[in-house]
Amino acid sequence: MDAVSSALLEPVTNSLLDLLKKQLDYIHYSRNFDELRECVKQLKLVKEKVDHQCEEAFKNGHEIEGKAREWLGKVGKFETEVEKYWNDDGHKKTRFSNYLFPYFRHRLGRLAKKMAVEGKKITDDCPKSDEIAHRVYVTSNDAILSNNDLMDFGSRKSIMEQIMATLVEDPTVKMIGVYGRSGVGKSTLIKAIAKIARDKKLFNVVAFSEITDNPNLKQVQEDIAYPLGLKLEGEGENVRADHLRRRLKKEKENTLIILDDLWDRLDLNRLGIPLDGDVDDKQGPQGPTKEKSLGDYKGCKILLTSRKQNVLTDKMEVKLTFCVEELDEKDALKLFRKEAGIHGEMSKSKQEIVKKYCSGLPMAIITVGRALRDKSDSEWEKLKNQDLVGDQNPMEISVKMSYDHLENEELKSIFFLCAQMGHQPLIMDLVKYCFGLGILEGVYSLGEARGKISTSIQKLKNSGLVLDGSSSIHFNMHDLVRDAALSIAQNEQNVFTLRNGKLNDWPELKRCTSISICNSDIIDELPNVMNCPQLKFFQIDNDDPSLKIPESFFKRMKKLRVLILTGFHLSSLPSSIKCLSDLRLLCLERCTLDHNLSIIGKLKKLRILSFSGSRIENLPAELKDLYKLQLLDISNCSIVTMIPPNLISRLTLLEELYVRKCFMEVSEEGERNQSQNSFISELKHLHQLQVVDLSIPCAEFFPKELFFDNLSDYKIEIGNFETLSAGDFRMPNKYEKFKSLALELKDDTDNIHSQTGIKLLFKTVENLLLGELNGVQDVINELNLNGFPHLKHLSIVNNPSIKYIINSKDLFYPQDVFPKLESLCLYKLKEIEMIYFSSGTEMICFSPFTDCSFTKLKTIKVEKCDQLKNLFSFCMVKLLASLETIGVSNCGSLEEIIKIPDNSDKIEFLKLMSLSLESLSSFTSFYTTVEGSSTNRDQIQITVMTPPLFGELVEIPNLENLNLISMNKIQKIWSDQPPSNFCFQNLIKLVVKDCDNLRYLCSLSVASSLRKLKGLFVSKCKMMEKIFSTEGNSAGKVCVFPKLEEIHLEGMVELTDIWQAEVSADSFSSVTSVNIDSCNKLDKIFPSHMEGWFASLNSLKVCFCESVKVIFEIKDSQQVDASGGIDTNLQVVEVWNLPKLKQVWSRDPGGILNFKKLQSIEMYDCHRLRNVFPASVAKDVPKLEYMSVTLCDGMVEIVACEDGSETNAEQLVFPELTDMCLYDLSSIQHFYRGRHPIECPKLKKLEVRECNKKLKTFGTGERSNEEDEAVMSAEKIFPNLEFLYIHFDEAQKWLLSNTVKHPMHRLKELRLRQVNDGERLCQILYRMPNLEKLYLSGAKYLFKESSESRLGTVLQLKELDLWSSEIKDIGFEREPVLQRLELLSIVSLAYLTNLKVWYCNGLRNLMASSTAKSLVQLKSMKISKCDELEEIVSNEGNEEAEQIVFGKLITIKLEGLKKLKSFCSYKKCEFKFPSLEVLIVRECPLMHTFTEGDARAAKLQNIVSANEEGKEEAKWQWEGDLNATIQKGFNKLLESESTESSLSLRYSPLQVIWLDSGRIPKSFFSNLTSLTVDGCQFLTDVVIPFYLLPLLSNLEQLEVSDCGSVKSIFDITQEREITTMGLGAAAFPRPLPFSLKKLTLERLPKLENIWNEDPHGILTMQLLQHVKVKNCKCLTSVFPASVAKDLEKLVVKDCEGLTEIVAEDNADPRRANLKLTFPCPCVWSLKLQDLPKFKYFYYSSLQCDMFQTPTKDEMPTSNLQCLSLGEKGLEMIKRGEFQRNFLHKLQVLTLCFNIGSNVFPYEILQLAPNIEKLVVCDCSFKEIFCFDSLNVDEAGLLLQLKVLCLESLPELVSIGLENSWIQPLLGNLETLEVIGCSSLKDLVPSTVSFSNLTYLEVERCPSLLFLFTSSTARSLGQLKTMKISCCYSIEEVVVSKDGDESHEEEIIFPQLNCLKLEELPKLRSFYKGSLLSFPSLEELSVIYCEWMETLCPG
Repeated sequence: MDAVSSALLEPVTNSLLDLLKKQLDYIHYSRNFDELRECVKQLKLVKEKVDHQCEEAFKNGHEIEGKAREWLGKVGKFETEVEKYWNDDGHKKTRFSNYLFPYFRHRLGRLAKKMAVEGKKITDDCPKSDEIAHRVYVTSNDAILSNNDLMDFGSRKSIMEQIMATLVEDPTVKMIGVYGRSGVGKSTLIKAIAKIARDKKLFNVVAFSEITDNPNLKQVQEDIAYPLGLKLEGEGENVRADHLRRRLKKEKENTLIILDDLWDRLDLNRLGIPLDGDVDDKQGPQGPTKEKSLGDYKGCKILLTSRKQNVLTDKMEVKLTFCVEELDEKDALKLFRKEAGIHGEMSKSKQEIVKKYCSGLPMAIITVGRALRDKSDSEWEKLKNQDLVGDQNPMEISVKMSYDHLENEELKSIFFLCAQMGHQPLIMDLVKYCFGLGILEGVYSLGEARGKISTSIQKLKNSGLVLDGSSSIHFNMHDLVRDAALSIAQNEQNVFTLRNGKLNDWPELKRCTSISICNSDIIDELPNVMNCPQLKFFQIDNDDPSLKIPESFFKRMKKLRVLILTGFHLSSLPSSIKCLSDLRLLCLERCTLDHNLSIIGKLKKLRILSFSGSRIENLPAELKDLYKLQLLDISNCSIVTMIPPNLISRLTLLEELYVRKCFMEVSEEGERNQSQNSFISELKHLHQLQVVDLSIPCAEFFPKELFFDNLSDYKIEIGNFETLSAGDFRMPNKYEKFKSLALELKDDTDNIHSQTGIKLLFKTVENLLLGELNGVQDVINELNLNGFPHLKHLSIVNNPSIKYIINSKDLFYPQDVFPKLESLCLYKLKEIEMIYFSSGTEMICFSPFTDCSFTKLKTIKVEKCDQLKNLFSFCMVKLLASLETIGVSNCGSLEEIIKIPDNSDKIEFLKLMSLSLESLSSFTSFYTTVEGSSTNRDQIQITVMTPPLFGELVEIPNLENLNLISMNKIQKIWSDQPPSNFCFQNLIKLVVKDCDNLRYLCSLSVASSLRKLKGLFVSKCKMMEKIFSTEGNSAGKVCVFPKLEEIHLEGMVELTDIWQAEVSADSFSSVTSVNIDSCNKLDKIFPSHMEGWFASLNSLKVCFCESVKVIFEIKDSQQVDASGGIDTNLQVVEVWNLPKLKQVWSRDPGGILNFKKLQSIEMYDCHRLRNVFPASVAKDVPKLEYMSVTLCDGMVEIVACEDGSETNAEQLVFPELTDMCLYDLSSIQHFYRGRHPIECPKLKKLEVRECNKKLKTFGTGERSNEEDEAVMSAEKIFPNLEFLYIHFDEAQKWLLSNTVKHPMHRLKELRLRQVNDGERLCQILYRMPNLEKLYLSGAKYLFKESSESRLGTVLQLKELDLWSSEIKDIGFEREPVLQRLELLSIVSLAYLTNLKVWYCNGLRNLMASSTAKSLVQLKSMKISKCDELEEIVSNEGNEEAEQIVFGKLITIKLEGLKKLKSFCSYKKCEFKFPSLEVLIVRECPLMHTFTEGDARAAKLQNIVSANEEGKEEAKWQWEGDLNATIQKGFNKLLESESTESSLSLRYSPLQVIWLDSGRIPKSFFSNLTSLTVDGCQFLTDVVIPFYLLPLLSNLEQLEVSDCGSVKSIFDITQEREITTMGLGAAAFPRPLPFSLKKLTLERLPKLENIWNEDPHGILTMQLLQHVKVKNCKCLTSVFPASVAKDLEKLVVKDCEGLTEIVAEDNADPRRANLKLTFPCPCVWSLKLQDLPKFKYFYYSSLQCDMFQTPTKDEMPTSNLQCLSLGEKGLEMIKRGEFQRNFLHKLQVLTLCFNIGSNVFPYEILQLAPNIEKLVVCDCSFKEIFCFDSLNVDEAGLLLQLKVLCLESLPELVSIGLENSWIQPLLGNLETLEVIGCSSLKDLVPSTVSFSNLTYLEVERCPSLLFLFTSSTARSLGQLKTMKISCCYSIEEVVVSKDGDESHEEEIIFPQLNCLKLEELPKLRSFYKGSLLSFPSLEELSVIYCEWMETLCPG
């Protein structure tokens, strides 16, 4: 009992003792106190660290994480409690005693203990470094969007919300327009909208570009490309546009493109922004599409602004526009108070000032407000009482007010200069102008001038007069401010400025102080003398090279200080320029200056001289007299002669020198090198030099004593500058303040170690490009041991020697290496092995770097470095704390990013946000672990273990973008069971492409951790069968991808499943876009378990999926909801090329799902789809705007009938439908079987073409039986239409009805097909007075003459397209409505701006000269693919001289015009193209001159001649005028073609000189081996004249066809003429060697002979082996006797007049000694067919003594292996014209004739015992093998037969394979083809077996019911390929005949690997038996077998 009690009391006692001990510990509280103090100390240290990290993040603009904020809050609260504890009064009482006051000691001790525990927990919960903050991900123009000053205005709120809603919520609207008057705040508004959308991550990419009235397309392209991360290469606009277009099409992110301030139409396609509505030149015009929507790429929208609404709606075709009004009074005062610095309320007096001077314009408010900031009340009062003068606008008043308050005259002058400089001017230009004018007080150097101007610009910005520019080197000014400033400048300082205008007459300029004329047409010439005695600034920016400057022009400008002349072509400078003694700045840029530049030496006060971009004869030696010169710019200059020596060295005050890309045209390379060397060496004398922009061809020109390390700014290129286009390197603009060096040393004489001056630059360089460096292996140790202390960007490209960036074996102590480096790019380094190499092991904690090395590195990109094994060493990782981007591609040896030791802690890349791995064939994982068995630095044994791509030892917590492309060794991306602290939780975008070993993307466990993923793009992973692996996952359902917005799957050939049923309902809940492309094993897109997941989906595209049968699967058991079912957000549906799609919805979704938000649906090429909508859907799509159904052969109706009823009483209404297209629907019967036409009250675009004729498009309002099925009512539809595309017949019916007149006043574009009546076409056009675009397809002629009585409204036609028309004459001049030559000639086609003509192969000329004169508004002319077009403008037979001016024509494109010889062939016609800027001439091989007369194009500088996709466009060098340039380009084409080995003469420029012996150089055709002469109608007698034969000595193949006038191929008779002319044997030796081996002649209707005389003795033709002659009806023989003897293959077909092969000609004496042997012993293939007059192969073989029949001993063995025989050939053989053994080696025999008998000619088979292939075609046999047995003579026939082909035997009833004698032959048969045997009912009888048959093809045998019986099928053990097609009666392939007891046995085709069943409409199964097996089947194709459901029921 005591023991029990003791056992029970013991735990109680122990608990009490522990409690007592704990309480006593509280009393001895000093220990707890100390613990708390230590805890607080540690917490304080941790908090300081977190505070520093937060502060650093804040400085860098990063966002603090919520966890960090929460933790800091807890720390703050704890610190408050601790502070309260320290201040507790109990401490005073317990301080001096350990025993007194036990209560206080207990309380305080207990509290200290509790707080210490809490403090430790807080310390332990401290957020990790990656949990402190994250960078806000930005890929847009932040500088533009961040400086947004939009305030919260009530008057702007509504419009902002509307635009935002459209941008975000409406996927069908791709272009949005914003308009309003200048200065109203449009730009500020859209920037604010873009910033909000981006900050909320609605758009990942935002591109902004300002367009202005004179758009710079190149700059606009750059603005769009930059935020996309696209580097545009090449100077060609088209190439840049192509790069941009392809990049945008591939863009998977939401993209917003902002184009601000449009003044006129901007061609977006030319810019590189692809539009669905744009025309593809290769495919022709397409039908209308959704607005002008932007392609297929995700979410790309365009936001446009303009001052005028019509620019947006009419010229840019924007559907949705918003107007920005002036600010209301409340908002205007709010903005004014902010700008004026008024904090309280404004007095009414001041409010009146705002109303008076600002008018609600924000720009005026800002300017006035800032001008009045801190001004006294008297200033306000003075302004209030000031009267407005005349028509002064508010902006001019406000600018004048700000101008008056500028602090001094210097700043005012700078302001006026800013206004004169146009849009986005360079700050450096302003520096130069001010320095040249000398207005900067106390400034004497350019460096000081830069600083002064920088300060002044900031002051002007503060005043609201100047804006930030697009970059740091630009500034800008609002148009309103500029206009006002120029107005003030004109009034106060007599400044004259003209920009983008016309100067018809020179105004009075005597008092002017400044004249600036830019981008303007100077109609009048420059005056002889410009009388401007006060002028100080004069500028002309000219585009007309013909504009001349008179000699005395400058005589009366003696005060001129700044002279800028741009774009002039001057033979010499005018002598009067020497009068400009005060001139300080002279800019002659983009000029051509031929002579007399020495006069510049007279301008002694010159400080700045620029020839940038000019071509000059020389730099005159007199420039050395310009001793005050401080800036010289000859960059991008072409200098004809050398630079004089000792010139630069005399310019001792020079501060800035720009010489990059200066080219000297000296022909002798030695002279050029000497000149360059001398020039560069003189730079050492320029001690004032601060800025250098320099190109040096090689390092040997860089003087060793020249040191540039003290320069404040330099851009130096040394070596081959083509390298600059590689990688990411960008040489900064010459005015950017950046120290840049590009260096390449290829020559062995160049040694970097001897170039001290260059190596000194490494100390200061910030931007460095290294190319080939002549043996350098180690960047740090060999180039700069200081570690490049200032370098920010390093690119190394195309280097064959560098092995390491850093080699640590030569580093003996830690160094600072790349302390400021931000980006590293390595491209094509053949030998690089490691970025960092250690002689020992990086596993040992030894680092040769200091802690500041690499710490700023943000980006590393590596490409094509084949020897690189890994990217980083282990010791580098800790230094890469700032790394944000890694991109590695095409490095074949790279195995991992990093190797780490097996006992290592986790490696962290805390800031890495983007990782891209591409085409790394050896790469296995991000890291591999290595096990070191020794710590010896010199030796280490390594054991490698390969984890998945991302193992557990790597953490990349902030990774947002992951791209894996062509990574074929990766089998898993993540482990299937991720750790609890999965570190990829911030991943936003995942791209996986061409990773062939991935079987799934990730496990469900991993997917549930990727909670922030927004974009998933998986493509072409051949082995991937499913997205998620479910193996090993928990039984519970998990949430997968809750934030995913877009999923794109493409080319996933094995993918069978996308969506998992094992996931929770909130999975995929944010998906807005689904794109499935080429996933051939998917049979449905959305399975039934996904019905509730459609809430967010708004865009769906499914295309090229061969097996998809249904898009939305809906359970049959699903309950119908009376309230309408689940709401979906689906707005856009696109379904393309789904051959098995039968239904979009598996059943009518009415009451289950509704699609009320659907706006656009497009169906294309879905041949089994019978309808688009179920009735319930069609009745409830109130927002549907666009519908397109195209190429759906099986489509019967658009809307299915409800419940299968035949008609519907309810009318169908689409209230918002604006655009409908029905195209190529061959089976469609009706749109909707209703009793009423459909209602589309807003329909504007309608296209109905190439549909079943039963579909009636239009009906009238009153119904009749004939119109019961009309789609819509014409009278309701026509008045609203703006676009109509229909067949011409339907247009006639409804537009020319006598009973109903349908007005079409709104129609702007009409497209008609198959126009066959020009008269009625004209009548149709009269109904459309506002028509702007007319497109005609398939027209035979355009217009007929029309009577004057029908003249109506003149068309406003702006664009005319002709496509695929057969018209031969357009005939504008005969149609009064278009060309009123006598009545209204000025109006004729006066509005036409765009003319496009495509594929009009009947046209020989485009227009008459009278028509050409009327095209006064024409801006673009594009003519393509018109094969017969010979000239554009014809002269109509006019003999008088005339002039045609295309005044506004900007672009001419002539492409694919094979016969075009010139624009106009009339020599007396002169053409002027004053506005022409772009001329493209491609594939016009015969165009040898532009016009036969004179042609002038002042602005044209080059001609684009060729372009390949993605490459730079080729241009012909300008030769001074159009004709000379075209002629030189043509001559180059001639030379190029003459050197080719293969040539087609049809469209070759050689046509022009082919028949002109005097124009063909002897060097031509030396390489020619193959010549094709096809369709060359210019050849009227012979093809090859005799004088060409010596040039064609290497010709081996000649093909002549379709030359209608040719009588002979080779002209031999001309040999006599040449001999008579006395041309000796040296020029034409006898016999001429001729290497021809193959001759082909086809379709030559007038050909009489091939050689017009026997060439024996003149021409040797011994090598001729192959001859083919076909369709030459006048040809009587093929060969002269001297040619035929070496022939190997001969084919002669369809020659009506041919009587013999070898010609008989006894009249030729040269053949007297010719001995012939016949037949031709070398022939192995002979085919003679359809020769009705053929008698003999060679008549002499029977009658001529010259023919020698060989004796028995001399009998040659025939080589004939292939023979095709017709009736005549059979007669020849029967007649004995061939020897008995002639066919003994024959292997292939083709019989093609009708001998008038049904009996097969067996006798021919006796002569050919070794036949292996027998072809019988086009015969009338009813049976082939028709005898039961053969006689003795016929025994042994066909014993070698392996291939039997029967084709086009319409009367064949039986093959005869059942006959006993043929049975043994079938054992050898391997191939059987039966094609086109329409009467054949049985292929083979049941008794036949084929033991060796491997290939069987049966095609077009409509009488066959089956192929063979089951017994025959079982014999096909070797069959590998079976093809059955177009057998329309066949019901099964294999049948079981009655009495076949084995029909239940399995039929096996053991070797069959390919089975194709096509177009077998009655086929139900392959075999009805129960068992069928194909164990080797690899390819199965079943196409158009509608009734087939299964191969076999079993």
